[in-house]
Amino acid sequence: MPDQRAPKNGDFAAYLEGRVNNSLAPQAPSAADPAGAPAETEPTERELTEEELLELEADREEAEEDARELAQPRDPRAMEKFYEELERQALAAPGEDGDASTPE
Repeated sequence: MPDQRAPKNGDFAAYLEGRVNNSLAPQAPSAADPAGAPAETEPTERELTEEELLELEADREEAEEDARELAQPRDPRAMEKFYEELERQALAAPGEDGDASTPE
């Protein structure tokens, strides 16, 4: 289920930085538990570590790059050469069983 607080304008990096900054801020004891002891409540959404945030950012950047590549029209002649090369490589590799009649 998507996070309803996520930005709709695509500024995901600023959103993640805000989440990190909020999770690192000191928490005051709640009124329900003034002593500061952990209250027995339902588990809430787990905060992401900085490493996880960096991984998410890298994944987002990779997805954006993939989207840009997919948006570019491909040259049909280049694609034909690509598929010919794949076929050549498949026919040249006999596979694990060593049978050239059943290429990988």
